[in-house]
Amino acid sequence: MARKIKVRSIVCTVLIILSFIGCKRNDWYDWKEINEVYLQNNLRDHADIRTTSSGLQYRILADPSKTDQKPFSSCLVDIDYETKLINGITIDSDSSAYFFVYNLIQGVQEGLHLIHAHGEIELWIPYYLAYGKDGMGTEGYKTYVPPYSALYFRVKVNSSTAY
Repeated sequence: MARKIKVRSIVCTVLIILSFIGCKRNDWYDWKEINEVYLQNNLRDHADIRTTSSGLQYRILADPSKTDQKPFSSCLVDIDYETKLINGITIDSDSSAYFFVYNLIQGVQEGLHLIHAHGEIELWIPYYLAYGKDGMGTEGYKTYVPPYSALYFRVKVNSSTAY
């Protein structure tokens, strides 16, 4: 009889522990909400920011060469860029960096399609057009992007070459 009670007690304890593990709160949910509110306020506070159907927010700073083609997916672009989290932490920046457009995150690809060579654009990218619910990198490193992070990009297209 005592053995039955002990086994039941162990089984109940294991079930309770498993139920708590299954209900673990997403540690990044608050960060997700903060990012979503930031993007809503960004639109409200700046009348010159536009939004695409995907949710990308952008402001064209310069687009002087409207006769040049806009970069498309298979173009090799030479860009100057700066990337920040919404709290102002710089994730990355570079001058004269070369990328194939299709290798960039979805929000930057979409933003580059909006301007011509020698154009400059600011982008506010929702997490689902950036690094998603998983983020990127290792926490504690400069280039770490937490899960659910909206990103700010400032991009200048120096040149665009079709391939």
